[in-house]
Amino acid sequence: SVQPCMTRDCVDIASSIARSLDESVDPCQDFYEFACGGWESRNLLPSGESRWSGFNALQQSNQAIIKIMLEKNISSSHSEAEKKAKLFYESCINLDAINKQGAEPLLQMINNVGGWPVLGNWNVSEFNFNETIRRFFPYSIYPFLSIGVETDSKHSNSNVVIVGESGLSLGTRNWYVNKTIVEDKILSTYLEYMTQVATLLGAEDRNAVQLQILIFRIFNFQLLNPNLHDITPAIDWLNLVPELFSKLANESVGMDEPVITFSIEYMKKISAIIHNTPKRILGNYFGWRFVRAFVGAMGQPFLDAENVFHKVQYGSNMVSARWRSCLGTVDSILGLAVGRLFVQKKFAKTSKSSAEEMVREIKASFQANLPKIPWMDPVTRKKASEKCSAVEDLIGFDDKMLNTTDVDDKYSEVAHRAGYFEHHVSALKYLTERGYKLLRKPVKRKEWTVTPPTVNAYYSPTKNIIVFPAGILQPPFYSSGYPKSINYGGIGIVVGHELTHGFDDQGRQYDLHGNLKKWWKKETLAKFKEKADCMAKQYSRFDFDGAQVNGNLTLGENIADNGGVRLAYNAYQVWKQTNGSSEMLLPSLNYTHNQLFFISFAQLWCSLTTPQALKHQVKVDVHSPPKPRVIGSLSNFAEFSKAFNCPSGSPMNPVEKCKVW
Repeated sequence: SVQPCMTRDCVDIASSIARSLDESVDPCQDFYEFACGGWESRNLLPSGESRWSGFNALQQSNQAIIKIMLEKNISSSHSEAEKKAKLFYESCINLDAINKQGAEPLLQMINNVGGWPVLGNWNVSEFNFNETIRRFFPYSIYPFLSIGVETDSKHSNSNVVIVGESGLSLGTRNWYVNKTIVEDKILSTYLEYMTQVATLLGAEDRNAVQLQILIFRIFNFQLLNPNLHDITPAIDWLNLVPELFSKLANESVGMDEPVITFSIEYMKKISAIIHNTPKRILGNYFGWRFVRAFVGAMGQPFLDAENVFHKVQYGSNMVSARWRSCLGTVDSILGLAVGRLFVQKKFAKTSKSSAEEMVREIKASFQANLPKIPWMDPVTRKKASEKCSAVEDLIGFDDKMLNTTDVDDKYSEVAHRAGYFEHHVSALKYLTERGYKLLRKPVKRKEWTVTPPTVNAYYSPTKNIIVFPAGILQPPFYSSGYPKSINYGGIGIVVGHELTHGFDDQGRQYDLHGNLKKWWKKETLAKFKEKADCMAKQYSRFDFDGAQVNGNLTLGENIADNGGVRLAYNAYQVWKQTNGSSEMLLPSLNYTHNQLFFISFAQLWCSLTTPQALKHQVKVDVHSPPKPRVIGSLSNFAEFSKAFNCPSGSPMNPVEKCKVW
């Protein structure tokens, strides 16, 4: 008989699995509770978190590593970019200095962009809508409409100007158009937050209260009056766009520049709103959008005001430790410098080659599965196969990061400033300009857009690449010392999930070069939609803990979860055929390796969430909450029921299953 593996890795993962399980639950009734019940009873939501899982725990341990590196004294051995990161971090940590400045830095900024009516420093005759928009652009603040540069989805090797809706401050229309008590509470707390911030900036209370009501008149306009007809355009596009690019990116943009917009209807309505709204209300709305962008860089009284609102929306305080939020800010601006510190300390070179091997196997698994898909015609199947072969991967980190000169050059325009507020403002400007400067640059297909410590992975449809940063290539997702069943059920499924995104309801619309193109035969597409529709309806029936899943909103992620589990499982079976006898058993766990594969997957999703955050998630997140992710993808997979002997018709082995890939 095979001896159990007693290495540190094996003992660690075995005890972690055992502690997380709740073996009093029947795995065929509710596999999530079976896999995670023990974990849920042993964990509490840490303060400052509205959800908690292995992802968050790993993210925090990655942050702790970077914190130690950033807090070391600056020495001559540090690169310029690392010095900038350290100084930025220090200025952010120094709350005393920030508090001492009070409201002054923000008031100065408000005056520079034309004032805010609620503060009384505003003159109606001087208010010019287009002029105000011009002043906001350098900070990426877009009331009403956003302008940015993105990959052109039909010509994925070049970039293009995109004009879009700039969204509501709360992220979803439901908060404004009164539905329920909960939403009403969120809205009234939001009004309270505005009032509080306006008061901190010196508004007299009465004015501040007026402001709230006036701003919300605008929202009601925006939402409740869908029949506004086309009135003269109120936004001076012809001058704004060229001016923006020449000023911020030093690029000339002429009248013939192609501009992509996704929402003509919205544009027309916005013009009408601008025409029909008194200037004072517009000024107040603009002012609030501006102020909200900078509240996070202010002192404690401002942060407290924001926290009260955050607590009602998500059910928890904002990030508890100041250093964590500072790290996040520094990482978003000087990511390569921070990432370099992380990789030097933490990333095993061998993880990179193992992850590459896993990607090859999962791609082979997709290719092997294609001929078995009965609803595909040969032409579409061949194109799907070509697209899968063309998928490239980025793993670990950007090698350029190890070259000091490259990193220093990249951040040469990030200036060092005295105080944190000034740092924050100049960083915003830097990020905005960096974005606009992409317009005339060729798209680099294999370019990193996430930093190494990120605990996530993604697929880019316009580049047809899958990306796995160093942050996720470590336990509990992966370790070279784990049995293969655990690794395939961990990082293997993550790889399968990302690969399947290339063929979900969105990704399938892009070809092998990442161009938006029709490559599906009509009848095959109709069958795909029928299969996808089965899954959308199935997930919409999931209602756990009082939060009903929206199967249409989450469709792409659910297709990717289901496909990912199947691809990784099949790849694991192929591995076993050639190497199976050598696989290590885990000590004191009485499960087969196939069962461990599914347990490993489910335990990635063990999590705790506040009821508020869960309700918010099902409204706005394209991912289903953790429990339906596990139950949906496993109850659709016959091999799961085989592994756990689930009788047909039991909750985890329904007679009707949905399968896309």
